[in-house]
Amino acid sequence: MRIALITLSILLNIVALAQKPSKKPKRISFEQKIQVADKLFKEGKTIESIQSYNIARILAGTDNAKHTVVDKRIEAVFKAIEKQKEEALQNEQKAKLAETKAKKSEQKAQKATNNAKALFVASEAGKVNPIQGLRLIEKVMPWTNDTNRINTIKEAKEEIFRHSNNHQFQEKRRYTKTTDVTFSQDSQWLITKDVNKNSKVWSVQTGKHPDFLKDEKNIDDANFSEDSQWLITRDVNFNYKVWSVQTGKCPDFFKDEKIIIDANFTPNSQWLITRDVNFNSKVWSVQTGKYYDFLKDEKIIRYANFSPNSQWLITTDDNFNSKVWSVQTGKYYDFLKDE
Repeated sequence: MRIALITLSILLNIVALAQKPSKKPKRISFEQKIQVADKLFKEGKTIESIQSYNIARILAGTDNAKHTVVDKRIEAVFKAIEKQKEEALQNEQKAKLAETKAKKSEQKAQKATNNAKALFVASEAGKVNPIQGLRLIEKVMPWTNDTNRINTIKEAKEEIFRHSNNHQFQEKRRYTKTTDVTFSQDSQWLITKDVNKNSKVWSVQTGKHPDFLKDEKNIDDANFSEDSQWLITRDVNFNYKVWSVQTGKCPDFFKDEKIIIDANFTPNSQWLITRDVNFNSKVWSVQTGKYYDFLKDEKIIRYANFSPNSQWLITTDDNFNSKVWSVQTGKYYDFLKDE
């Protein structure tokens, strides 16, 4: 392969020299051409350097010593290319190892976070109504697989029973019909749903529940934002609403949206993306409620995901064509167009 490349480059240079105009060019010596080729090699221009070395070979005529100089130079270029390939492979392997190590660290950190959250909620469970506390204990038990922490949570459960009496359990009927409990990301809030699809938001610290959902009927799904400041609800008719957890206010920017089937927050909780039954997607600012229309001409978006820093959005349509968008500017970067 290497011999074929050298032969081809020699032929190309011969043709180039033959096609030059009749005006007598300034003659360049073998040594000068070698210097030019050496400079190109140092600059990392391997193809250009090989071409220049082959021109030097032509200038060498029948001088075998000069041909030997050219051969050694070209061999050095190919060795450098091989070395670059090896370094690239080594760097790729290092990157994979680093990625694996990062994933393990992330898993370890997540495990530690889950353990800490489980212990915290278990420690707070005794401060609320006993039945509510027991349900908190049941909720956090799967969060950890550490034996010591599981025993601590079980002790908290036993402590609730030891300090409870019949009077404290009179409200049991209020909670036995609870079908679902979801915590906020910071574990300061939780939302409960009963068999009648009535939902309530609770403060884990105080056990009190703000009543801003009291008039909301048939809530089928509810999720907190990553910063735990917002709550998004969906009823059985696929009507979505966004609520401020702190104030209980509901910005009504979804009031004219029909049959939204999916809505998700960005990791920084500043943006929302919605998708309707016709697979049309929209990006919204949570703070202002404004809708950014840079996806208006995109049809049948099947999947949409934000980057971890919430600066980018990637969409995939029905034909599995993917596009990357800047969330801030709405600009589309087409480097995936041929993928």
